[in-house]
Amino acid sequence: MPAIFDELRFHAYMPTSTTLTPFSAWGGSKLQNYEVSYDIITLGQTLDVAKRIANDSIHALPLANRLHILAHSIAKVNGKELVSDEEFKQYKIDHNLEEGKIHKYDYIVMQLKLCSEPVTNALYKGYEDALNQYLIKLVGKPFEDIVPNVLVEEDEKTPNETVN
Repeated sequence: MPAIFDELRFHAYMPTSTTLTPFSAWGGSKLQNYEVSYDIITLGQTLDVAKRIANDSIHALPLANRLHILAHSIAKVNGKELVSDEEFKQYKIDHNLEEGKIHKYDYIVMQLKLCSEPVTNALYKGYEDALNQYLIKLVGKPFEDIVPNVLVEEDEKTPNETVN
């Protein structure tokens, strides 16, 4: 493999896993102290997400995108796999599914769909926080300082201001 690609692969020289408590603000909730380990997803995984949601309606795209990013990025919750191999195997037995009929990834997406919207929003915010932490370690700046905000309202701009 060409050396330049080894250098460009972020996981080759910097850890891409982060453990956060995305429900820490949920005082009194049993989820408040849950620790979620996130992996920063690769471009290949992002492409997989895009292919999986390509036929979804424009209204479903943002939610489907979140579900699939979470399915790729959540490594562990409280130190345990999101879905163990044993749990997945038992699901296939209980539902009389042949090998290859459903993949573990699809089962994870199915389980995430059963979570409430506030839970998935908090989990996704956790992924965004993990991504921001990664960018700060990589380039010394958070995402919003790297990518300019081109969605400035027209009335917020001065007459001579343009968006690049």
